[in-house]
Amino acid sequence: MLAGVIGWLSGVVVEREPEGVILDVGGVGYEVALPAGLLGHQGQPGEDLALFLHTHATSESPAPILYGFLTSEQRKIFRLLLRVKGIGPKLAHVILAQLGEQGVVEAIRLGDLARLRTVTGVGKKTAQQVILDLSEQVGSLVTAQPQIGGELASVVSALINMGFKRPQVDRALGVLRSRGEADGPFDKVLRRALGLLGEM
Repeated sequence: MLAGVIGWLSGVVVEREPEGVILDVGGVGYEVALPAGLLGHQGQPGEDLALFLHTHATSESPAPILYGFLTSEQRKIFRLLLRVKGIGPKLAHVILAQLGEQGVVEAIRLGDLARLRTVTGVGKKTAQQVILDLSEQVGSLVTAQPQIGGELASVVSALINMGFKRPQVDRALGVLRSRGEADGPFDKVLRRALGLLGEM
């Protein structure tokens, strides 16, 4: 993989398509892959646009492809996803576009297979591989933690006091949420969480 050849571009959008833009930088048109889901309402023809880039090339496809991002955080998550077996740059881009950077990090942190599997092209095995490979690496990424209140906050506090680490607790709660088992009396939710933590 060829990385870091061009890390950032700023120019004027010449053309916008569902899967990317052509950016005029000093009279040179750069074709950048960038799904509409990541770009949002920005990047209309004639507008200024600045992008962080990942340059990707392989021995099988030596012509470099530029993948664009609005923030460096998006690019960090994209590069983490590329480390997962079975995920190439196109699928990594789709995951980011459909879940957003915070959604990707939360899904990994909470072990939320169901959320990952909502992404087009991500099956059960790929979702499991993402969580397995990246669950220990997303902690350094700055994203808002999901808000937890009521009985769940008490369950979290109890589990941490028992010696479980917060990422483990978050993953267990994510599984309970996906099963619809995160609501109920404190004792029942605590027992369910302990059962899951015993299997992890």
